[in-house]
Amino acid sequence: MSYIRHLLIHSFHLLDFPFMSPSHVFFLGLIVPLNALAVSGGVHDLDCFGKYSSREFYTCVWKPGSHASEMRYTLIVKQLHDICKADYDFTGISKKIQLYQTYNMEVEVLENGGSTNCTRAVFKGSPQSLFRCGPPHRVSFRRHSGTLEVSVDWEKEDKTNIDNYSVRYKAQGSQMWSTSPVKSQNAESCTVENLNASLVYSLQIQCIQNQKCSQCSWSEAYSIPAELMTPPVVINAEEADYAEEQGRRLLTLTWKFPAKEPHDGFSVTVVKASGDARTTMKTTHPEIRLVLSYSAYNVSISVFNNVSDSPATSYVIPQRQPSECCEGAKLNVTVHSNTSFTINWSDDLIANYVCYSVEWMKKGHTASHKSFYQDEVNYRKLTSLQEHFQPYQRYNITLYTRSNKDICKLEHINNTEGTYGTTQFYFIEGYPISAPANISVHNVTLTSVVLQWSSIPEEDTRGFLLGYVIHYAEYQHKGTETNISVDPALTSYELQDLKSGTTYKVQLSGFTQAGAGVRSKESLFTTNQKKGYIHNQFLEDLSLIKLDFKALNLHQIPLFFSICRKFPYHHHHSFCSRGRCVDIWTSYYKENERRPVAEHSTSWEQQSDAQPRGAL
Repeated sequence: MSYIRHLLIHSFHLLDFPFMSPSHVFFLGLIVPLNALAVSGGVHDLDCFGKYSSREFYTCVWKPGSHASEMRYTLIVKQLHDICKADYDFTGISKKIQLYQTYNMEVEVLENGGSTNCTRAVFKGSPQSLFRCGPPHRVSFRRHSGTLEVSVDWEKEDKTNIDNYSVRYKAQGSQMWSTSPVKSQNAESCTVENLNASLVYSLQIQCIQNQKCSQCSWSEAYSIPAELMTPPVVINAEEADYAEEQGRRLLTLTWKFPAKEPHDGFSVTVVKASGDARTTMKTTHPEIRLVLSYSAYNVSISVFNNVSDSPATSYVIPQRQPSECCEGAKLNVTVHSNTSFTINWSDDLIANYVCYSVEWMKKGHTASHKSFYQDEVNYRKLTSLQEHFQPYQRYNITLYTRSNKDICKLEHINNTEGTYGTTQFYFIEGYPISAPANISVHNVTLTSVVLQWSSIPEEDTRGFLLGYVIHYAEYQHKGTETNISVDPALTSYELQDLKSGTTYKVQLSGFTQAGAGVRSKESLFTTNQKKGYIHNQFLEDLSLIKLDFKALNLHQIPLFFSICRKFPYHHHHSFCSRGRCVDIWTSYYKENERRPVAEHSTSWEQQSDAQPRGAL
């Protein structure tokens, strides 16, 4: 053996191979160590592969042996009989090599741990079959309603080479993968359907082979948690004034998650009801504190893990009236057209704020909004509004301030916005289309009564109500009507300087800048009469009455009896005759059939002594 070794070494020296060492020979076209062995426990699992985008260069990797403490390697690459390359005495378990595309290749790795023996591993293949794609660089999953959405991000050098990929899955604890892998729609997205929402799954991903990806292996197994299907429950909401700044409020929301499903935390989304701003916050605690303006907000809270979100719980934060904080605010609106207006505010506001938001809305509707930057003047003209102003509709408008110019378009809602003030406006005003209702009379005296009524509904005023008008006059007289204007905040008024024992008719109406509205239905009342005295004029009025018992207040009947009783020989005998009174009583019976006619007939004489009532 020593002779053959000496001969081979001498032959290589003659051929002038300066890279050869005495421990290597050139044998059958390969450079090999004299003591190289392929043994168990030595270097193994040699694998070589490349990328289509860099077709000349490949990577070879292997696993080290277990018998040596200090591993050093020699790598030999052979293509044809006359193409051979070698790297000697290096550490590490991978190596970059360069290959010709059209020739098969053979790679040998020799491991030398410092002992007299070394081990080797061999890899053979065609360079064109070694283009490997994957595994994925990054993968994300979303579960909902029994569906799993898979999103894959490949390594940069693989992105243009992969067209599609496959997904296989199995329920946790199962030994069998899905019988038919699911093919992706493209290189990024894949949808797996008909899963059990309550089960945990394992999933693997593999690119689909093509000319640029001749090798595709399954990825590591990803664990997919079950869907979260139970919403959290809000258990407490507390609101308080924010002491550090007017026009802001502190809201504390607390909730609980009643299910035992594993979860990572809570997602809280806060949106201004107008749509002006939205922000989402993540927290691991079931509570959040928000510093907000007086605008209306919608809050949704859901539970999340790395693949799903639970159904959200909604909580509405209503608008708080700015009058509670900002009574001194000066805010005015000038409407130019149904798509433009100018809003102006106090001069001193510009010294502290440059960013603003304005919200306006009709009652019961969602607010419109506009945010803007203003650091020179104390007004802003807004034009080309998407929603046109409607005539006769009242609009509420509120101005909000934002001190930081970077948040004119609000991205972070918490503690970034304050409330300045509010006012109301109409595009076009009209007169009221309804009248005060529920008119009643109280505290009747000889010369006065107190009128009470219900105010006109806001939607019927069609403008800013400037006041009410009380129209009254003596009943059955063609005398002058008296009109009294009262404040719009009033719902009662005392009429004074009236005649005693006199019947009056009264109506009410409201008025705006556009004019007076419709009147209420006519109501009657009678002032009290002086005791033991009936005015002749009153008797004359009675003689002219054409009795309509369907419209007549039945309490008038005893009054008529009293008149006939006390003035039996009055010159108006046609009214006060006994026959007339009997006719009256008969009609009274027909309108008030609560007692037998005999009882009515025998008692009318007694009832005729009754005193007249103060109000008809």
